[in-house]
Formats: sequence, C-alpha cells, structure tokens
Amino acid sequence: MQAKEIMTSPVFTVSPSTPWAHIARLLREKHISGVPVLDDAGQVVGIVTSLDLIKRHARIHFPIYLPFLDSLIFLESPRRYQEDVRRVLGTTAQDIMTQAVHTAGPETR
Repeated sequence: MQAKEIMTSPVFTVSPSTPWAHIARLLREKHISGVPVLDDAGQVVGIVTSLDLIKRHARIHFPIYLPFLDSLIFLESPRRYQEDVRRVLGTTAQDIMTQAVHTAGPETR
C-alpha cells in the first residue's frame, strides 16, 4: 500500500499565522483530522491536528518543585509546562502546532 492510496487529496494547508478558529472550521468542514503548516517557501514547518485544538482547552499541569534556600528544584521538566502554556495561550497555527513532523511522499510504502 502506498501513501497516495490513503491520503486525502487535495491536501489542505495553512500558514503559521492562520488563526486557530479558522483551522478548527477547516477541519470540521473538510472532515479531516489535521493540516500541514507551510512556511512562505512551501516547506512543512509543523502540523495542527484536532488533538492540538483539544489541548488548547486542557488544564495546565504545574511542575512539581521543592524550594531549597533561595532557589527551586524542579522534580519535573519545566519545559513541559512551558509547552502547555504556549499551546493554551496560542492564537495561531505557529503557537499550537506540533513542530517535529515526519513527511512522506505519495509513493511511500
């Protein structure tokens, strides 16, 4: 089986500056679960899926830390917290997209 046999065509894409509400409307109207985010050169820089839109409304998990003298020792990565805040407060595709994506051509098996 090749990718072209299961992919949606035509492919709907958005730019990094596309508002999240427009993306949600596009996913609903086209009955698709995600859209690639393309930069001005047409390169894939991320993807926004319905799960990314759901995460916008999730509760933020604050990292657990221990106060020690005049500093804080994080028991969890604060990076996850920063990522959650970015997604929840995001208003554009660039803010809420998943950046680490793998691409495949239509002939890929």
